[in-house]
Amino acid sequence: MQQTIGNQATAHLLQRVPGDQEPDAGATPEATAGGGVEAPVRSPGARFPLHGTVGPDGENHPDDVAAVRARLDELGFDAGAWLGHEPGYFDPDLGAAILAFQRAEVRAMRHDGIVTPGGRTHSALAIGRQPGAGELDEDLDATVDASTHPAVVHLRSRIAEAERLQAECATRYSQEQGEARDRLVQVIGEIRGEIDALADSDLPADQFESVAAWGHRRLNRASPYYLQSTNADFLDEPGSGTRTCNLTCLAMCLEALGVSAADYSGDREVLREIRGHGGNAAGDYDYELAFDRAKDVVGDDDIDGLRLPDFLQLVFVGRLMGQGMDLMAAARKGYDDILDLGTLATVARLFGVSAYARPVGLGSRDADLRQRHVDVFGGLLDQGKQVIAGVGGHFVKIENIEDDGLVINDPATSRRSDEKIPWPDTAGFVKSIMVVG
Repeated sequence: MQQTIGNQATAHLLQRVPGDQEPDAGATPEATAGGGVEAPVRSPGARFPLHGTVGPDGENHPDDVAAVRARLDELGFDAGAWLGHEPGYFDPDLGAAILAFQRAEVRAMRHDGIVTPGGRTHSALAIGRQPGAGELDEDLDATVDASTHPAVVHLRSRIAEAERLQAECATRYSQEQGEARDRLVQVIGEIRGEIDALADSDLPADQFESVAAWGHRRLNRASPYYLQSTNADFLDEPGSGTRTCNLTCLAMCLEALGVSAADYSGDREVLREIRGHGGNAAGDYDYELAFDRAKDVVGDDDIDGLRLPDFLQLVFVGRLMGQGMDLMAAARKGYDDILDLGTLATVARLFGVSAYARPVGLGSRDADLRQRHVDVFGGLLDQGKQVIAGVGGHFVKIENIEDDGLVINDPATSRRSDEKIPWPDTAGFVKSIMVVG
């Protein structure tokens, strides 16, 4: 992944704003800037609501304090006993538990012991992390095939529908395209919700876990793939296709959850302004994005017709313009921001999902490399969460853990879609991860 400024259009713009200093690109704000759109159930606020901040000098509403304490205890972080104090009270045991959770689970330049609604720590608490069972695909297949439970029979038919839709999509360099892809994304989102709803059915708990893991794994395989070299050259060096691997992975993760550009909660008019900008140096951007539509035409000539990786490029610039930057400064900062997983998670949360970056490493020294990956990724993948892995100057999407290797979607080349990395080759492969769910 190239890290030197090579985008000719950006460089041309930057010549006009010499000496403009940007804040530290690694700083990732705890809260996200939303557009006032009601969040889908994927958001932390929907599945784990908070009314205000929890932590030292926080608002500490009693219900919020109790909820955070209970969630930390559920995840194995001892938060002490809740004594039912008045609003605003915050005790040291809970503060220590929040800090311990942040240090273990949340990647940040500074851990502050505060849980902010819609932020990194809130997302991490909402998603949680359960160790994976490590069941083999063939064992899950046998369990599901043998079931006569009506809900499982229905799920089999729905998964078959998604797999059929994927097979029917027109493709370019292994990328699903057009309206058929959009329909596939919609169906994937519907089925993810149906799988989660099985938890409240009369399906026995042990069967639910196996059936849910089976469904989520199959949907991961059916989800759209994107090749970074076909992205519009908007935050990249023209023609190189080298630098937008992480936002390309984010696009794959969002669509694997059933999320599309329509779920973006930020200011869409700013994105349209950037999309249609012309008459000066910024017209280079319009040319690149217009060329993108020639590669994958969907709907009318609006931003929703863009491939999701290119829509995300607009978002990286548009969110900064919404904070008061002009186009030139926002383009430069956006160009830097795509290198940071924390900022990528902030952008992901603008689509109504929970997202956070985790610390570097697998967190285990087990000699069994497969088991190490099961411990870290297995529970997340089997609950339908998505994982982006930093692998040393590059990013890939983790798709599945199989008996003989780690399956990834690599945006760098279409030949590496659904690539399997044998377990002996995975030692030291994953450097950092971001979770979306």
